Amino acid sequence: MSRRRSFVSTLAAMQRASAQAARASHRKQIQAIREAERIRLQRDRARAVGDREQLRLFHEEQEAEIGARNRDLGDSIDRIDSILAEALAQDHRVDFEKLKSSGKTEPAPRPEDYLPRPLGFFVRLIPGAKERYQAALRESRARFDADRKKHAEIVKAVNETISNQHHEIDELRIHYEAGNPDAIRHYSELVLASQHYPEGWPDSVRVAFVPESKQLVVEFDFPGFEIVPEIAQPTNM
Repeated sequence: MSRRRSFVSTLAAMQRASAQAARASHRKQIQAIREAERIRLQRDRARAVGDREQLRLFHEEQEAEIGARNRDLGDSIDRIDSILAEALAQDHRVDFEKLKSSGKTEPAPRPEDYLPRPLGFFVRLIPGAKERYQAALRESRARFDADRKKHAEIVKAVNETISNQHHEIDELRIHYEAGNPDAIRHYSELVLASQHYPEGWPDSVRVAFVPESKQLVVEFDFPGFEIVPEIAQPTNM
């Protein structure tokens, strides 16, 4: 049981990491858009002629910055306001097959990538060139054999890991579909870990399943009022 618990915890951590990466990607996109807009306005201001035109462009830049901040605040408030409606509108079922890793590895070494450069016509005439070339061939062959062996060991280890993971996931699915209480609890943890919560939302959650009443009990830490922006809409003074 502890082994399955550890496995599910690992999967849940991967789900949370995926959700955090999605939020980080969204933040970077917003920052990139705002930076591009700022640079555009600065270029316009640099091309402007006269103090009055520069002042006008300065105010445009300030208003654009405030507009971007207002949009960010609006997005944050909308996410908080609509989190329940969005949650109810989504299909939160976990696809067990999508939990399985593919186990990709680097391509196997190719002999031609290890061969030394062939001797040219004039180079072959140099005393000892052929002997040095044969030594280089033997050395490249030894490196190829060592790398091929190492690659085979890596592929074997990855395949064993993937096979064990697939077995664990299949076992979880079978027990979940059979109504096993622990499997239901683990499945519910995966569902909660895969959700995309607003920025600053705690991800601490505990789940319990009561077999007698078939009730699922979820203990979730909701954020405090500090997650709500104090300023609803910045303005240019």
